[in-house]
Amino acid sequence: MTSLIPFLLFATQAKGSFNATEALASLSRFRHEAMQTAEKAGSEVAKTAAGESVVAKARELTKDVVVESVPPGDCMALAQIYVAGKELPKGLVSLDRFATTAEPREKFAAWMMATQFAYVLSDDERLVKYANEIPFPSAVLAGNFVAKWLEFGAPTVQAYRGNDEVFKLIDGLEARSIAAPATRAPQIAAIKVRCATAKAQIFEAGFLIPDAIKALELVMPSLSTAGEEVAAKAKRVQLRLKLVGAPMGQLKPEFSREKEKLKDKWVLYHCFAHWTGEKEDIFGVLKMLQSDLGAKGLAVAGLTTSFGEFGNRNRVEPKEEFELALAYLKAQQVAWPIISIDSLSLSKLGVENFPQLMLVDPKGVIRRLWLGMSEEEAPHLKEFIEQRLTEK
Repeated sequence: MTSLIPFLLFATQAKGSFNATEALASLSRFRHEAMQTAEKAGSEVAKTAAGESVVAKARELTKDVVVESVPPGDCMALAQIYVAGKELPKGLVSLDRFATTAEPREKFAAWMMATQFAYVLSDDERLVKYANEIPFPSAVLAGNFVAKWLEFGAPTVQAYRGNDEVFKLIDGLEARSIAAPATRAPQIAAIKVRCATAKAQIFEAGFLIPDAIKALELVMPSLSTAGEEVAAKAKRVQLRLKLVGAPMGQLKPEFSREKEKLKDKWVLYHCFAHWTGEKEDIFGVLKMLQSDLGAKGLAVAGLTTSFGEFGNRNRVEPKEEFELALAYLKAQQVAWPIISIDSLSLSKLGVENFPQLMLVDPKGVIRRLWLGMSEEEAPHLKEFIEQRLTEK
């Protein structure tokens, strides 16, 4: 026991002497100086090193901290340090503690931050918990934030697809919005449209296209007051849904590689952007499908457009960008045909997020669209395609 005493004394001193507000200020100064030095160096390597040094500094500041020993009022600052150190789970614990004694306005800020953390961590249970804790309708901004999260995030988080908790959250938002004052009509319209857009995308992920279309049709009267950005998103999703069963149309490539191999075949188009950094899941799934279903009539192809940039370079000419994209795909050991079309034509195919998959039959009819794909979902994707390949 004697040998433990110095350690316990040190730990007690560390806990007692920690001041989260001062530590956050210290970290801010450190970050400012590190970034200034990196800017002077003028290289991406220096900027990356500066970012890594900030992460290391944040972790050093909190390495001996026990959240439960920090006064609740200081835990918002502590959470921000954990964020800088890329320790989001600890950040959530800090926000939980902060919210126990915080005033309503401060608690609102804590729940907003916690909702974002839970989203990044794909923590379903906490996400729903925090979202429901946000006061509403007095803080309509909170409801709009959650609705926006649902609209943009729900379809891309595999764990949330078909999850009843998401629909409970949407229904709760919609129900509480009824009690909001009339002066909040534009915000409430935005929440309704965003919730419907989220529902539609979740239905779409479950191949329930009629239900997805219906979810959006119910809120069409609200589009005029929901705001231009919100309405445009809903219309784009509606367009994508209505593309299922419609002719794809003749592609007019700006650049291509081996597109002739796609003639008279079922084609699974991988709509991608080289800047997303997608590597493991999606390419692994596509390679599996090409290997297992290629002999049965399936061809895999990449479909993209020019973005005018590549990596850290701006104003890259389309031809050069296409060659760089080919090199990027080669590094992922991708060997299937690649087609680059203009951005307007790509948007007319309902492509706005990457990656997206689109199955087209030999007659050129779009049979299904998928937003993203993971290894967990791959068996369902394979089963769906395999059934279509047997059609006469």
